[in-house]
Amino acid sequence: MKKLIIFRHGETDWNLNKICLGSKHDISLNKTGIAQAEDLAKRLEGEKIDLFFSSPLSRAKKTAEIVNEYHNHHINIIDDLTEIDYGDASGMHKSDAFEKYADIFENWMKKDISVSTDLRLPNGESKGEFFQRISEIFHLIATKNTFECAVIATHSGVIWNFFQYQLGVNLNPVQHCTAYNIYFDDEAGVFTQTNHATSLLN
Repeated sequence: MKKLIIFRHGETDWNLNKICLGSKHDISLNKTGIAQAEDLAKRLEGEKIDLFFSSPLSRAKKTAEIVNEYHNHHINIIDDLTEIDYGDASGMHKSDAFEKYADIFENWMKKDISVSTDLRLPNGESKGEFFQRISEIFHLIATKNTFECAVIATHSGVIWNFFQYQLGVNLNPVQHCTAYNIYFDDEAGVFTQTNHATSLLN
């Protein structure tokens, strides 16, 4: 059984100010975000981590680098771990985006992906495309690498969609620098999560 520790990056000013932050804008961690990453690093210091993977966006990459200070591994940068592309809503205040695209956001967070798979913000990535992308990259990481424990630094949308639609676990909201454990069964070829409450590394 392979263990994957997945966490969202630390806070950015855009997160703080409730600006839609997808894959189009590369915003760095703010002071709070750096402190969150340092706290996460201390909590993961005792973990025997074999591999590090990260989104290429600086907020995730910097978080991974801070956590990696205790482990000194190469960080594998993977484009498919990036956040969803919010298209024309990127850079908008969330309240403005929710008002302008109310018909889209009404079904965006539905637990049944079948009712939202074709949803996309103008010039953005659809829910179905996004879920397929993250499902494929998680499976590729788990099957094409040899490890007992790996770390993935990524984004709230990636984590929420994978847990909701792959594992049936609702993680709303996904907090900054909270780490979640999932497991991959090589023999069965499936991801599992033994217990939501105990799998959180608080």
